[in-house]
Amino acid sequence: MDKLVDIALFLNREIDNIFGNADPDSEKKQSLGGKPRLGPAGLDLHYANIILQIDSIVARSSSMPPNARDMLYQNLPPNIKFSLRSKIQSFHVKEQLTVTEIKAEMEKTLQWLVPVATITAKAHHGFGWVGEWANAGSESNRKSIVSADVIQIETLHHADKQKSEAYILELVLWLNYLVAQSKATSNGGRLRSLLKSPDCSSLDSVDRV
Repeated sequence: MDKLVDIALFLNREIDNIFGNADPDSEKKQSLGGKPRLGPAGLDLHYANIILQIDSIVARSSSMPPNARDMLYQNLPPNIKFSLRSKIQSFHVKEQLTVTEIKAEMEKTLQWLVPVATITAKAHHGFGWVGEWANAGSESNRKSIVSADVIQIETLHHADKQKSEAYILELVLWLNYLVAQSKATSNGGRLRSLLKSPDCSSLDSVDRV
């Protein structure tokens, strides 16, 4: 989690929750001056679903539904789509990798990112944040804010938006390479160009020639 979450910011919030904050505008100033976070921006569930989609495609790269990558592409935020179109032209590996090797490379990120995304999705599809209940409930409930935030820090709520998008973009680039290599392997041929045109409208068009 240290890859995405600024622990110092979390601790500062915890101190404010426990001991109070002398400056009522402090949190607002901190939010405006700090890095954008997925939770406050309302993007944590959306990004979690994208990560889970990627993981699902990786697991079924040889037998995935035809529209799986199109659905993933449509769910990508506009700025990631924009970056993808330029990054995919310069994406390359030093030597051609097998499907197993590509999956192993992606697993380095997925092995810690997918559990966080899973917890995020479960939290949203459950009964909502306990912290929200605590703020609206009794004094005894408000004392549970600390434990509620511990749950949040296990999710994408406090995740840095820019870093999260960088990880997703990298995974999508590797995913396109994985699917292209899977097709080449199943067809008994060599890996062909990963790019159809700079203005491709879907991931499915990226690896076709």
